[in-house]
Amino acid sequence: MTKEALKALGLSEEQVNHVWDGVSKNFVTYDRFKELSAEKKHLGEQLKERDEQLETLKTATGAVDALKKQISDLQSANQQKDKEHAAEMKRLKREALDERLLSEAKAINPLAVKPFLTPACYSGRQAD
Repeated sequence: MTKEALKALGLSEEQVNHVWDGVSKNFVTYDRFKELSAEKKHLGEQLKERDEQLETLKTATGAVDALKKQISDLQSANQQKDKEHAAEMKRLKREALDERLLSEAKAINPLAVKPFLTPACYSGRQAD
């Protein structure tokens, strides 16, 4: 819903501002919702995986050197997964920015335009 849409419904400027102030206080954009949802899902998976790793270490038998090596391997794997997650979050933010810019530009068919977007299209804009 935009201010223009509210005006199109026949509301006065004062009514539009009043409604918009009430909506914007508790409003979360869909892009931000998708980002936070993906983050929550990733953190849940990461927590479950790390719990399983700790359980494996608790029940592991063998030499101390073997356990140290296993811990080192798990730490490396976790660092790699963190990097992958950061890249995924960057991709989600880029997609949200693409959608927002296409919406602002009033693109008729955003799906047809997206493959042609390049970093030069953004003219200094950043994903929020």
